[in-house]
Amino acid sequence: MNPNVDPETEPKKSGLCSGVVVDDIGHVITNFHCVYNQNYIRLYYYDEDDWQNYEVNVIGLDPLADLALLKVIGKEEPIPHLKFAEDAGKIKAGTDVFALGHPMGMAWTVTKGIISSTERYTRHPFIKAIQTDSAINKGNSGGPLLNMKGEIVGINALIISKNQQNAGVGLAIRGDIVKKSFESMLVTGRVDRPA
Repeated sequence: MNPNVDPETEPKKSGLCSGVVVDDIGHVITNFHCVYNQNYIRLYYYDEDDWQNYEVNVIGLDPLADLALLKVIGKEEPIPHLKFAEDAGKIKAGTDVFALGHPMGMAWTVTKGIISSTERYTRHPFIKAIQTDSAINKGNSGGPLLNMKGEIVGINALIISKNQQNAGVGLAIRGDIVKKSFESMLVTGRVDRPA
């Protein structure tokens, strides 16, 4: 902690993260670390006909899983969205996947890789994760990891690297864990987990 900085008056740092729309009324899943302690959040859609930004409400938080649920304000028409893969909990090593996001601030980027391992965890052993060699960097956090059908098999969460740059070891929260978290946050705004 810097003794010359007052945490009560110091402005919050801003950042660029990714997210994924999971239903047609505008619920968006992203990472908890993307929204934590932010004064405001603005959302942009990948939509060639709609370049405006939107405010969002934070509907739910799952800090242990590093997930957050947002709801778009002011978008009335149905919103294109992605579906969760039904077999996300059974995904196998070697499966082709695509990571979507904004790596290093380069908006709307798609990278391809494979599932390297299905036996990982992110910040807690209760939270199952998958390892991928898809290029994931700062800015990919909260974005989807998709199978060949365009279904969500994970939410990109972090990279393992000595220099905070892609080293071919990215972790995504497994899609079945994300779906259960989404369903709980939608109803209660939180997810109860063992201590």
